[in-house]
Amino acid sequence: MWPPTFCYSWRLLSSKNTCRLPRKKIWTIHGFWPAITQTSGPNYCSEKWKLNLDLLEEIQQELDTKWIDVKNNTDPHSFLKYEWAKHGTCAVSHPKLNNELKYFKNTLEMFNSFDATKILTKAGFHAGGKYFVQDLIKSIESFTGKNCRIDCIFDRQRKEYYLYQVKICFDKSFKPIDCNKSNKSYSNCWLKKKVFYLESVPNNRRDL
Repeated sequence: MWPPTFCYSWRLLSSKNTCRLPRKKIWTIHGFWPAITQTSGPNYCSEKWKLNLDLLEEIQQELDTKWIDVKNNTDPHSFLKYEWAKHGTCAVSHPKLNNELKYFKNTLEMFNSFDATKILTKAGFHAGGKYFVQDLIKSIESFTGKNCRIDCIFDRQRKEYYLYQVKICFDKSFKPIDCNKSNKSYSNCWLKKKVFYLESVPNNRRDL
């Protein structure tokens, strides 16, 4: 997930919303979501299994940097709690993800192995630029060897797309697989016009 884009969309919802951003300009984790045959879900598999943050002490510092909750006027761990409740409680059916520490630690390891910041930078894409999403997709595909999904957030008033997140799919051995059965990457971004890769969070629409 690209924090400046998420922050921009969060602040548009209310003038009272503020953001908590990583110190370095890096892509961060949105989540690790188990799915059945490349579909959506299952979700919320155990309402009783609440996230025990004490079990994450050895990786908490890394989580605070790479799995940051951008919504500043909320509980700083609300995002982790949400992702655990919705996705982690379903992922525990996998032996390598069957508790809080395993789930979050393995997600961090995969994130580090498929670091969108490094992949895009090495391919010549830098925050502050505007690019065709097809070119961004090719850079991810060349690294993973599989198709992916890139999402944007659409600003209806300006009619512009802002780069938001990269989705990479994995099998149960944590090896990349195609996200789309048609063997083609896909996106909700504008394909005929370059999308913004925001360098910072605009104060208002005119700053863009």
